[in-house]
Amino acid sequence: MSDISLQAGANLIQWDYVGGENQQFELIPVGTTKNVESEQVYRIISKANGKSFDIDAISQTNAAKLIVWDYLQGTNQQYKLEKEGTAFRIKAMHSYKYLELPGASVQNGIQLQQYYKISGNHQLWDISPTSDGYFTIKNVHSGKFVQLDSDGKQVKQYDKNNLDNQKWSFEPVFLQNFEKGNSTVSVAMPSKNTQFAVRDTINILAGLFDKMGTIQSVKFYVNNQVIFTSNSAPHSCTYIPTVQGDYSIQAVAYTANTIVSTSEIITIEVIQKPISQSISLHKGWNLISTHVHVQDSSIEQMFATLNVQMIKNEDGFWSKHQDAVFNSLKTITAGKGYLVYMGESNTLFLTGTPIQAADIPSAAHGWKLIGYPTQGNSHLTLIPISDYCNSQNCHTIKNFDGFWQPNGTHNSLQNFEPGKGYFIKQ
Repeated sequence: MSDISLQAGANLIQWDYVGGENQQFELIPVGTTKNVESEQVYRIISKANGKSFDIDAISQTNAAKLIVWDYLQGTNQQYKLEKEGTAFRIKAMHSYKYLELPGASVQNGIQLQQYYKISGNHQLWDISPTSDGYFTIKNVHSGKFVQLDSDGKQVKQYDKNNLDNQKWSFEPVFLQNFEKGNSTVSVAMPSKNTQFAVRDTINILAGLFDKMGTIQSVKFYVNNQVIFTSNSAPHSCTYIPTVQGDYSIQAVAYTANTIVSTSEIITIEVIQKPISQSISLHKGWNLISTHVHVQDSSIEQMFATLNVQMIKNEDGFWSKHQDAVFNSLKTITAGKGYLVYMGESNTLFLTGTPIQAADIPSAAHGWKLIGYPTQGNSHLTLIPISDYCNSQNCHTIKNFDGFWQPNGTHNSLQNFEPGKGYFIKQ
């Protein structure tokens, strides 16, 4: 198998024999089913939806519930079978706890959970092959079968039904570290190639195999920069991307200041989703700014349904009443300030991607038009003028609503507002 991959869909290639397990294959006659083996670690997969056994939230506590989830290679999704008589115990590899029926219940609809090892048939399971190459899992105590619930997530027990939601496959997980007893860390969340939007909150979770209790802390890296150090389980953090692009995520486990294990680097994609902006315009002159890049920024297209008469700023002038060839202003640039004269009141509606930044430019030679100083936020709010302006860089800020001066006691403006424009004198 190419690159010793354990992934479904990995390429089969030819190569010189070097004795690796990825060059060794077991032949199974057609029409037969391979039995599960004791002391083997498996990924247990539902035939109904292809998702895997998963202890919810990678919890290590007693009574944490069993669900199914997309396979993320976390140890909470890997289970070791331990033979006991003719049945098996099923041990979660992240917690070393065993799947069981809460309270040894014999009722239908009871969700499975993990618990420390105790005597009792409610922690024992008969695993039997089906004629179509899958397995059923029957609890020895209740005689009921493990079933994927109708929500496609919870794993419960029910009477036998011979349907796909009671059929499971056991895919071996070959992790030499389990045999060696080493401690390992992985990125359990998010999964590879997941797509997020700019300013989404991304939950990052480390998956640990730490049988000996070696791991004391986990450092999380985004684009090779440490963003958080977790000193207690569950080891997790959040990250909010501010620009679109590809991001790399990695977890590094430590004992004191010594690296114990480094995870595989996973890559996610962050995209910029379209947002909307509306600007109220009254009859006469308005001082505005926009904060979204629209597909067509021409004045004729942006104001196509509005009774706009004139638009101007320091870059030029546009008038509805003159030939287009004489209009020196052709488009609206997001982030800049504009004077707009309306023949009647209306609202300008825009949809596009938010601009990444619109800082306040220098106005060393008198007055200058500026827009709302966004930093690429999708959800814009009032920004105190004093966050940007002080007695060292500004003399006056004003628009049709009022004015602001550094250390002024009678300022009628206090904030920059989305959608509005301003004059600044420095």
